[in-house]
Amino acid sequence: MAVARIAGGGAAGGGGRKKVASTVKLAPQPAPQPAPAPAPAPQHYSAPSYSPPPSYSEPYIQPQSAVQALAAAPAPAPAPAMSQDQFIASDAGYQAQLAALTKALSNYQADNTAQASKYNTDFGTSLKNLGWNPAAAGAVDDPSTPNIDESKGGWNTTDTNTASGRAYENQMNDFASRGLLQSSLYGEANNNLMRSLSDQLSGLNTGKQNFMDNLTSQLTAYKDQNLAQQQQAKADALARYAVQFGI
Repeated sequence: MAVARIAGGGAAGGGGRKKVASTVKLAPQPAPQPAPAPAPAPQHYSAPSYSPPPSYSEPYIQPQSAVQALAAAPAPAPAPAMSQDQFIASDAGYQAQLAALTKALSNYQADNTAQASKYNTDFGTSLKNLGWNPAAAGAVDDPSTPNIDESKGGWNTTDTNTASGRAYENQMNDFASRGLLQSSLYGEANNNLMRSLSDQLSGLNTGKQNFMDNLTSQLTAYKDQNLAQQQQAKADALARYAVQFGI
């Protein structure tokens, strides 16, 4: 509570009165209150505005018809002056390569044939030296027994210039000198001789078969290699064709 002092006075003098201060009590003042926050402004709905589509100043162009489109299309590039086959036939580089490869293949085949022919000749000589007489056409060889009849095929037992003839003659003379030609020992020895000759004949036939198979494999491999080289030469020629005519 606030207190206020009020001074009162009178005239000064001998019997003058003294100033008397009086005190007056004031009523209490309420504390200031904060001002209330302003109310939010009411919201109003506004419809979306419509914007018309933009207008174009360009004139409308009617689509071309199929005939017009074809007429307006650029003309195709002119055809090459010659076909691929004509170019290859006139390409000197390709023709030279092809001729060289063809000649190389021909030479290889001729050499292959010559090797086979020489082997057959040597093989026939080896059979003759061994004493084997191949059977005539249609007959069956039987190298397990001696056969004097050459039309049927068999071992030569009389010509001492052959291995079979010498072996057979020597063995017969040996057993005859001992009086054993009619014995079972001579028959057994004769069978062993025929078996030994047959093994040698089998070895010759196997060697021939292996040699011929090897020649065939080599020729096949060379043909494949030669063909691949020819195809590559042709591909190179076609590449030159494409460059020359811009294809």
